[in-house]
Amino acid sequence: RDPRLMDLHRINIASGDAKLVGNNPGNIVGWIPDTKFQVRGAYAACARLAASHYENFPVASALLPSSMRPHIAAIYAFARAADDLADEGHAAPAERQRRLDDWIGRLHAAMDARAAADVSHPVFVALPETIRVHRLPLSLFDDLVSAFRQDVTTTRYETWADLLDYMD
Repeated sequence: RDPRLMDLHRINIASGDAKLVGNNPGNIVGWIPDTKFQVRGAYAACARLAASHYENFPVASALLPSSMRPHIAAIYAFARAADDLADEGHAAPAERQRRLDDWIGRLHAAMDARAAADVSHPVFVALPETIRVHRLPLSLFDDLVSAFRQDVTTTRYETWADLLDYMD
């Protein structure tokens, strides 16, 4: 685990980015969107959030075409945060499930053209843009969060079919 995640990550608020407090991916403060640079700033914040984690995102993203990097960063930031909601901290399983429900619900709301934009977290500014530009089915994100929900409650799969369902 990267010890930097336990510290306050400061990202340039003036550029429309955010700072992450502790290791709670839902705890973004200081996200000040600027309408002119809102989407660009959100993608930059997602890239910083993705790069700040202990996995190999910075190395792997260098292999992608530069035009795809912001989109992959937005997807990764969404997934990384959801995984952390499921796996990190000491919250009870019911609370983790509630947080995951809220996380996917916020994405659905952000995709609803009739709803007010959720600018409280950069993921919900950048990811809807990625989903629209690349015509990604929202069901892929539902499936991903469904797997994280299983992480909260399931520690062992009884059959190969159960494991394959998890991986699907």
